Amino acid sequence: MEKKMLFLFNPKAGRSEIKNSLADILNIFTKGNYEVLVHPSQSRQDIEETIVRKGADFDLVVTCGGDGSLNEAINGLMRLGNQAPELGYIPTGTVNDFAASHRISKNMLVAARDIVSGSVVETDIGCFNGRYFSYVAAFGAFTDVSYETPQVAKNRFGKNAYILEGIKRIPLLSSYHVVAETDDDEVIEDDVIFGMISNAISVGGFKLARSYDVTMDDGFFEVVFVKKALIDFFNASVMLNALLHPNSDNVYTLRAKKVHVRCEDGLSWTLDGEDGGSCTEATIENIKRSIRIRVPS
Repeated sequence: MEKKMLFLFNPKAGRSEIKNSLADILNIFTKGNYEVLVHPSQSRQDIEETIVRKGADFDLVVTCGGDGSLNEAINGLMRLGNQAPELGYIPTGTVNDFAASHRISKNMLVAARDIVSGSVVETDIGCFNGRYFSYVAAFGAFTDVSYETPQVAKNRFGKNAYILEGIKRIPLLSSYHVVAETDDDEVIEDDVIFGMISNAISVGGFKLARSYDVTMDDGFFEVVFVKKALIDFFNASVMLNALLHPNSDNVYTLRAKKVHVRCEDGLSWTLDGEDGGSCTEATIENIKRSIRIRVPS
């Protein structure tokens, strides 16, 4: 029996390779016995709202784009609750951290074939003040680079565009006095330059250290705060080293199901590499095994 697929794609993500591969992708899905409804994203939040309106009528929702497009798909599916179908993901963005964490190929045709022939796993999703995210909520040093970098630069230079934009922000780095409390009553209060609550083995295109012991379906976040340091290029390198090698005096690391973060001066957050808005308090909760996603077998 033919199954129904809702295929949504962002024509502007990454270097727009989808334009050259769309026919081949649809051919793979059709041969996989899917009747496919194709929807190119028209504007911000269009993927999310389209899934909310139509997703419950399909066996499978597939989104093709970067981490921002995936974030919209996740929010749409979470809003559907028990009516949510399975999710397939074809990454075409600049970094694609979620795909790396789930072994999803960056080759669009391979990713499409894996959606048809792969297996289904349940994965954790984060909730940030009622807004869902797939793999990371972060604030502080360099976290705005992914959405402040011009799309034309990302298309031309790929991940290097982020590095160039980050260098421009070094003189603007600041510290923040934060109080963070976890569900098991652990409290951190300090001046920090960076904070990250994640469920991923790759963030910003960099693989985190194995000592973080990341599991995508255990109901726990990996929580990182980098302490205030002299804000110069050397210490920006120290910050990156602290993330990759967490056994450091410069960084707090812990695991938690729920985190409440306060900062009287307010924090500007990034959710899955997109602008998450500013607030003085944020509650970030792990929703265990809440999305079913197709991954390579």
